[in-house]
Amino acid sequence: MSADLVVDDTGTKMRITCRKKSDNSVIDLTGAAVTIGWRNEADTADVEKTMAIVGVATDGVAEYQFLVGDLYANFMSFEFEITDAGGFILTGLDLVKQIVRDAIVA
Repeated sequence: MSADLVVDDTGTKMRITCRKKSDNSVIDLTGAAVTIGWRNEADTADVEKTMAIVGVATDGVAEYQFLVGDLYANFMSFEFEITDAGGFILTGLDLVKQIVRDAIVA
């Protein structure tokens, strides 16, 4: 099994294109805020961070660049939430699960 992420990598980004589940069309992020939330599978502590909207907001792309201490070894689950300009919240239905390995070089 190969890892998707490495503990304490700070050059790693999680990038998503926000789409409607009903028809797969892109969600316009104009005036919206996008949040990434995660938890380590072995821990109950949830973390929430604000994602940056990338490029043109109508393209629906957001990303988060990980900081030291954000990534934990083993499995992590990620969730995404959009708060639109009207204050309505849309949470992704599917959790994104990633394998995170320890770094060999310290």
